[in-house]
Amino acid sequence: VNSMTVGLAGGRLARAFNEHVRPRFFPDAQGRAWLLHNIEEVGNLERFLPAAVALDRGEARHVRMDEGVDVARVPAHRIRGH
Repeated sequence: VNSMTVGLAGGRLARAFNEHVRPRFFPDAQGRAWLLHNIEEVGNLERFLPAAVALDRGEARHVRMDEGVDVARVPAHRIRGH
């Protein structure tokens, strides 16, 4: 489940703000595009995060991100450049 809340939650001006001001700065189409981007980005974390962590920890000096290679399952000593 993914959700995002943009606007004011309560108060005297919340309804007016949410109906009239918020759409001018953050239209619904932009919100849907942002959610789609977020879903795609989080879905791709598993493809590059293990390699990025290995680089950060000094367990690798270079990582090739070939399509079809699951770098999460490649031992550090098999990553090119290590």
